[in-house]
Amino acid sequence: SLRARPFHCAPCPFCVAPSSMGASSSTSSPGSGEGACASAFACPRRHVPGRGAETMYDAILGFQSLSDFVSSRSIDILQSPHSLLDLGDTHRVRIVAVVGLFDKGKTYLINKLFGLNLPSGKLCTTKGLSFFWAQEQHMLIVDSAGVQATVSCRGSGQDVQPIVDAQTTESIIFEVISQMAHYLIFVVNDLTWFEQKYIAMLQHKYVQTQVPKELIVVHNMRTTSVVEEATELFDRQIMTCYEGVPS
Repeated sequence: SLRARPFHCAPCPFCVAPSSMGASSSTSSPGSGEGACASAFACPRRHVPGRGAETMYDAILGFQSLSDFVSSRSIDILQSPHSLLDLGDTHRVRIVAVVGLFDKGKTYLINKLFGLNLPSGKLCTTKGLSFFWAQEQHMLIVDSAGVQATVSCRGSGQDVQPIVDAQTTESIIFEVISQMAHYLIFVVNDLTWFEQKYIAMLQHKYVQTQVPKELIVVHNMRTTSVVEEATELFDRQIMTCYEGVPS
């Protein structure tokens, strides 16, 4: 079963008071100055020093553990009360999904491509399947934590090993994304054989099924700021590893 519930955040100067939405408020830390978000959404106009105002996701499909889903038999769908996306309506949109390994700059790329300011960085982790509706472009942008995220191994009474559960959950999420997206953007930093395997698997799947999808690999080069070094890395990891015509 699916449970849809609104997201609310603690009262702060940039948020609508939760009481006006008919929901109980969470508690903000004294002196924090901007409130504490109760979920993975950013406050609608939450100001962060040095980063400006953050944008929120329109909806989040809270599927983070297959083991938890088997136990609860339900998945929460969280939607911001400020979102204009009507989940009960039918929309003709192009779905653009950004995937890749954990902490490779997927949300950062979404921000750059679509002019957004979704929470990103080392201290921000995308939850489940996070959606942003680009209404003017008629696009639904899909973000996720990615593959090989850190796993908590605390607690000894678990029926399923946390790492096994994480592997299975990530495989399901990756399969769902690859099936529903019209455009799949795979973000890499330093290209590894593991990422090459995933990319080849996707390419083979799309060719075999003759599904008209676009698979785009983005090498973000975020570990270097030197043009000569970036050029050498791109040549070493892409140009010498694949056949093709230089663009």
